[in-house]
Amino acid sequence: MTTPLDPAELKTAALAAKENLSALRRDFHRHPELAGQEEKTARRVVTERENLGLAVETGIAGMDPVAAAVLSIGRMIGGSQRNVLSDRVMLEGTARAADPAIAAQFPALIRDVAEGVAAGFGASAGLLYYPGYPPLVNAPSVNAHVRKAAADLGASYPVLEIPTPLLAGEDFAYFARAVPGAMFLLGVGNPDMEAVYPLYQPQFRIDEEALPVGVATMACAIASFCAGNDWR
Repeated sequence: MTTPLDPAELKTAALAAKENLSALRRDFHRHPELAGQEEKTARRVVTERENLGLAVETGIAGMDPVAAAVLSIGRMIGGSQRNVLSDRVMLEGTARAADPAIAAQFPALIRDVAEGVAAGFGASAGLLYYPGYPPLVNAPSVNAHVRKAAADLGASYPVLEIPTPLLAGEDFAYFARAVPGAMFLLGVGNPDMEAVYPLYQPQFRIDEEALPVGVATMACAIASFCAGNDWR
């Protein structure tokens, strides 16, 4: 039997937690994350609950709540006439994960959810799943040359480290699996020329003044790598 909480005690507890909750809210607003990629937020929520002595159960959805994974539905196809109800609809999208072990769970998870939702409406669902790009992982030895090359260009071009994995598909991942490699991102945004839109947006554009920096970084990294390896 659950004992009702005393309103006065509840109010006292809420006031005591006010400062911490306000700080937590401000932290979330200062570090926004894309939908479906809230790894930092999930980790913070788990930590705060554990600090309160509350048990946290993970894996209830078949996946760790702080795992870097995302499912995007980008296309829906159905019907042929505006006044005729379609008897079937096809959804197309992409599923990505930073960990291959998590990516391997996608087919079963997606199929189970699709079939369960469809069954609730008296319909049925099927899944055609084609594995996409593998995660792109930089080789530490090669990445060190890239970081050094970028740093040697001077303070005008700061090197920023991406704290969490990006869930973007990249065909360079196949090269990095075959031979040690490293990929870096070049900052090409510039608010003064409205180069602020992400990829796959119709307004996307880049500040081409950044391109020589990218070429110089690549050239210096190659020279550094070759100097430290015997290619004879």
